Amino acid sequence: SIGDPDNSKSGEIVRLGYDGDVHWRSDCGGKTRSKCFSCWTAPAIVGDVAIAGCGLDSSGEGAIWGLDKETGAVRWKVKVDNDCQTSSPVVVGDAVLIGCIDGV
Repeated sequence: SIGDPDNSKSGEIVRLGYDGDVHWRSDCGGKTRSKCFSCWTAPAIVGDVAIAGCGLDSSGEGAIWGLDKETGAVRWKVKVDNDCQTSSPVVVGDAVLIGCIDGV
């Protein structure tokens, strides 16, 4: 995942191969200036979906993204009211756990 070190709110999620080659870059649909929001975590893979939490701590908004593992296309998005950018998702059985700054 790419964060927002220059405050441009242009986060992306990137899939790399073991050799470092870029397989895809996802801007999570690119419909907003912030793209995926700011993403500082490693995605979790569940089946054919890469799951990542992202957000903007400066504005109290975020999303948990489900991206197609092969293409980076958005499969689904869960909008959250707080930033989830610093907690990598963890797969536990048939659930995915992720922390957000509101503690929920």
